[in-house]
Amino acid sequence: MKKITKKQRQRDVLYSLQLRKSYHPSKQSSKKGEILIANQWIKENQRFIRQLDKKRKTYSIEFPEEVNFSSAFVESVQPINAIRKLIELDSKKHRLKSINMNNINGISTPASLVLTAEIDKWNDKVGRKLVPQTEEWTENVKAQLSDLGFFELFNFDKCKVTTEPSTLNIVKFIKGAPGDEKKAKILREKIEEIVGNRVKRPPLFQALSEAITNVTHHAYPKTYRSKKHWYMTASFCNESRRLKVAFYDQGIGIPSSLPRSNLWERAKAYMNRLNLYNDHPSLIEAAVEMGRTQTDRENRGKGLQDLLEFIKQYGNGYMSILSQKGLYKFTCENRSERTKKESLKYPILGTLIIWSVIVPEKGGAS
Repeated sequence: MKKITKKQRQRDVLYSLQLRKSYHPSKQSSKKGEILIANQWIKENQRFIRQLDKKRKTYSIEFPEEVNFSSAFVESVQPINAIRKLIELDSKKHRLKSINMNNINGISTPASLVLTAEIDKWNDKVGRKLVPQTEEWTENVKAQLSDLGFFELFNFDKCKVTTEPSTLNIVKFIKGAPGDEKKAKILREKIEEIVGNRVKRPPLFQALSEAITNVTHHAYPKTYRSKKHWYMTASFCNESRRLKVAFYDQGIGIPSSLPRSNLWERAKAYMNRLNLYNDHPSLIEAAVEMGRTQTDRENRGKGLQDLLEFIKQYGNGYMSILSQKGLYKFTCENRSERTKKESLKYPILGTLIIWSVIVPEKGGAS
């Protein structure tokens, strides 16, 4: 047998070491496991996820006729969540190519805000290159999303629509980041433009400011790597005189932020005292009932309680908080108050706060 040289031996050792470094069976098996889980998730959701090209592994998400978190929550939230899920997967194995909104006949203001936020996140991911295909959209959906400011997310002219004048007035959404409390004044002024002086200015401004402040302090922890944004809009129906304000952030959610806060011990004591389960609806309820934000500063407002106060001052309205898999709703009817909690089968990826009131008639007492 031929004897190898010392130099050849060194080359063989170096080559062997390189192979060892490049081979990570645990990482490879983990990657395969992630792909299998993703494939199974897509298979289970073929009702609204359609494969466009098997070779290129591209997918489309199809939306139902009604997108409304109140009357069709599951059917609405699943395709919206699928946008986030697909853009976070490995684009070489699963790539979101398009979303199909041709079937939508009606979309609520809160649902349209969340959908806009998730598409905005996707648009960031692809370098702001998305272009909406609106040729087969219904006219009322195009009009509503156009009023919301949806098309301003893209290099796309405002849609020309031919619908009849609507009784629903929509405020163009405002996008901000933690610390942008001053933008609460912008939305308040926009609301006053469509409602007039019938809206109670200080309680409304306090509620808007507190929603933004809560995002600043616990929606996005320092370890959160994605862009930290919140979205806010409002609508007013002339016929019913219902004002609805929606606020959405894409953060970790109240059920995850509360255990990290300096209110956690008090929250646990509150839940133990009332024999509440440590589930998402109860965690949201505890966050509301604590009465102060997790910063616990004396010069601050009363956190989510400020949002409730806005409802109470009108005597007729509600506030809903949907966060992860929890729903907490406070309702006030003719000054009579009640609350309800509900576990959600599918999560809201962040926190959605909706508060709605019936404003007085023109010339009525405010």
